[in-house]
Amino acid sequence: MPTWQSVIDYEEEDPEVHRALRCGYPRFFCHPKVQQLFEEASQRFAATGEAALVFASEAACRRCADFLESGAGGDRAGLECRVVAWPASTVSVLIFPESQRRRALRYWRYTGEIVSSRHADALLAEAEDSNEAGDGQALRERMAGWSGQPADHGHLYATGMAAIFAAFRAATEGGAAGNTIQLEFPYVDVFCIQKHLGRGAHLLLGDSVVDDLRHRLRSEPIRAVFCEVPCNPLNRTVDLPVVSQICREAGVPLVVDDTLGTVHNIDVYPYADLVTTSLTKTISGAGDVMAGSVWVCRESPFAERFQRFLANDAHSAPLYAGDEAVLLRNSEDFPERMEVINGNALALSDYLAERPEVEAVHYPCFETRELYEKIMRPGPGSGYGGLVSILLRGGEAAARAFYDALEVSKGPSLGTNFTLACPYTLLAHYEELDWAESCGVSRNLIRIAVGMEPRKTLIERFDAAFRGR
Repeated sequence: MPTWQSVIDYEEEDPEVHRALRCGYPRFFCHPKVQQLFEEASQRFAATGEAALVFASEAACRRCADFLESGAGGDRAGLECRVVAWPASTVSVLIFPESQRRRALRYWRYTGEIVSSRHADALLAEAEDSNEAGDGQALRERMAGWSGQPADHGHLYATGMAAIFAAFRAATEGGAAGNTIQLEFPYVDVFCIQKHLGRGAHLLLGDSVVDDLRHRLRSEPIRAVFCEVPCNPLNRTVDLPVVSQICREAGVPLVVDDTLGTVHNIDVYPYADLVTTSLTKTISGAGDVMAGSVWVCRESPFAERFQRFLANDAHSAPLYAGDEAVLLRNSEDFPERMEVINGNALALSDYLAERPEVEAVHYPCFETRELYEKIMRPGPGSGYGGLVSILLRGGEAAARAFYDALEVSKGPSLGTNFTLACPYTLLAHYEELDWAESCGVSRNLIRIAVGMEPRKTLIERFDAAFRGR
């Protein structure tokens, strides 16, 4: 999406823009191989007026069916869904009324319990390995070396959102009353899971987060607390040691996502009960595989319960063996790549902070720095991560001109070895821009996921964009 207008046209479902797209982020845009798999499933199993989606497991299909029924209102009795096993495979097909397609795809997006393009290709080809989930041992051992946690406390999933959804279900199992709590502005679908697949959620923002958390935990039943460290896209960090203490005193699980900070830079394990990570991002770097992990923290008072839940959940959205092999190869040099990205992002954020055109730079060394540094790993290799968000003076016109002139790759992901930029709020919150701005996230914010380009070249490209706007 090379221009500001192309992003708006995409969100407005402009046919020309959608026709031009050949591929996109897999939970938002069905890969051609996955679309082909859906069409094959529909031809095999669906009747007239029905649609078919292929999910990672029978359990995922049944949860999607429940989600469809929950939104059917008075029409629930007439909503017929059925689950069919794909031959010689652990994946399953959900058949449902065609009228429910958009809602079913929303579940696909929120939960990430999806079939990857690599897996879809093998299923379509009826390859012998199409039913293989990797055992994950080599990958878990590698990650255990980074985190200092036992390898058997790690659980791998098909996507980062599938891992977050598993953590959500583990933390809220039992059907007890009560909402969840999200600390600081969240990644959009993390909050959607809590709002639409849970019982509701409170969003606590700003400098009063700790006091507000105490108040909520004292005044009503809370099922779990969630936070990202730092948060996306504002790069704010909660006071994790204090938050952890408050949650443990209240007997409420704390789920922490360290995708942005990365296990290389920060250590959230002493404070969390569950740690989620999108392995799709910096740990892979290449942008050619999706995966996620949930780690049960060794010192968590809920460790035994969570280990039992996640062991039983292992087949909900397993990491396909072909994807695991790619991720294992990609992640081999993760620590070295992360050090380069840390250095580039720090240099770029310092450069941007000095530009008169820039109103604000959101980066951990500028946002709640002392709280980030409380959980920062010691040693010269750690840093503040690769995500930088900026707000320009001059409103939308300035942001549009700068974005259009910026010569880097443009799209909605992050953590790639190459720099990637997007008008984040437009992409993630187009239908709720006023709400996002009320939370401190400007509709004109530009998010930059910094890559490994030579530092001088990277800054020259930003300099040229400022001159050309």
